[in-house]
Amino acid sequence: GSASQSVTFPAGTYTFSFTAAQRGNYGPGDQTFQFKVDGAVISTFNNLTGTGYTTLTTSSITLTAGNHTLTFQGTDLNRGDNTVFINQLTINPQATGLNDSAFETPALATGGYQYNPSGVPWTYTGYAGVAANSSLFTVANPPAPQGNQVAFLQRNGTISQNVTFAAGTYTLSFFVAQRGNYQASLQTFEVLVGGNVVGTFNNQIGTSYVTLTTSSFKVTAGSHLVEFLGTDLNGGDNTVFLDQVTINPHP
Repeated sequence: GSASQSVTFPAGTYTFSFTAAQRGNYGPGDQTFQFKVDGAVISTFNNLTGTGYTTLTTSSITLTAGNHTLTFQGTDLNRGDNTVFINQLTINPQATGLNDSAFETPALATGGYQYNPSGVPWTYTGYAGVAANSSLFTVANPPAPQGNQVAFLQRNGTISQNVTFAAGTYTLSFFVAQRGNYQASLQTFEVLVGGNVVGTFNNQIGTSYVTLTTSSFKVTAGSHLVEFLGTDLNGGDNTVFLDQVTINPHP
């Protein structure tokens, strides 16, 4: 089943939040579903459990002014008569032009991973890419905190995106976890904005996702390159996973 509506937007970048719960009185498994804008998958939700309502948030997307069609699409990956309930959809304008904040493109099948995908908002360089839940990369980690996929920085891999900012002061926050099923030691990494280091993370441990935040930084209005750079200071085949990058206006 699907539900859709055409909505008129001002030009800008948005995320979408809503509450969701699995049906409690019947169903052989959990329902899985996707959120789409104009037919393109923005976020995939394959790991929602429980009959209590949980707030979920999509990845970010930049839209032109005008009408765009929002769709909830059931995918029923677990098969059978499964149902999910959805309520209170909220459209959230974003202060910056960050796209695909949760690394949901390209949309991979469960268990898939891809090095250096092209034609997507982020640029992946070297040993970097996207991994879905239960992949050879992520099988020993908890599910992605948002959606169904995470980015990975292996060795000296880099991910980057040119982001349009309003002039001001900001921080970046994101989920992070060390790879659970194979590590020489621990991956280390830096976050840069406009070529300037705004966060150095050399001591993050653990395979469960935690939230980290950079130092505050000032930018002029316009486009600035946001980068996550694997530094691999400990040497060897080390990997860190990233999810749900958020740019936060800072007082």
